Amino acid sequence: MFSQKKEEDFGNWYGAELSYKIAKKTYLVGSLSVRTRDNGLSLNRIHYEFGAEKRFFKLIDVGFKIRNRHLFNYDGYGVNQRLIWDVSHKHKLGDFGIQLRSRMQYTFREGINPLTERIRLKLDYKLEKDLRIYIYEEVFYRIQHRKGPKWSDMRFGFGAKYKINKQFSLDLSYIRMTELNRKRPQIMNVVQLELNFDF
Repeated sequence: MFSQKKEEDFGNWYGAELSYKIAKKTYLVGSLSVRTRDNGLSLNRIHYEFGAEKRFFKLIDVGFKIRNRHLFNYDGYGVNQRLIWDVSHKHKLGDFGIQLRSRMQYTFREGINPLTERIRLKLDYKLEKDLRIYIYEEVFYRIQHRKGPKWSDMRFGFGAKYKINKQFSLDLSYIRMTELNRKRPQIMNVVQLELNFDF
């Protein structure tokens, strides 16, 4: 029986997101994220992004963002940019919510500039007035690749979001990321803490 060796790691993600309403159902958005690896001991990435989101027909949310990524690799430091286009729909059934999101991302970097689609299904439930729990699954499909399209990654996550007041909320989650179609796939376990600001 053939089995692949898997390398497992742990990291922390810290982030802050800002959303500012500029018109009806239209928002300017931005975020900052710091990520670690090697059991949380090494800095892996710092990225920040900005863009806009708008809701159409009370059904579909569309967003466009530009992300600047500062990467701290074992072989040195690098910077690249990423364009992100999101299309999502959320439906509520009482205290339950279901969201389907498609994210297209294009990364500018040396060599190949991969175009990837990320499809995420997220379920959430309102435990209390200001507290929601959620679970999601996300898959990455690399459209532009040296050897043709392929599934590249999978993410599973669960967590809770607590609304402190009308403007601030706190999000704590666990994410398990698994590489696909690799000779030596890596599994990354992440604890993420995020603060959200809505104005």
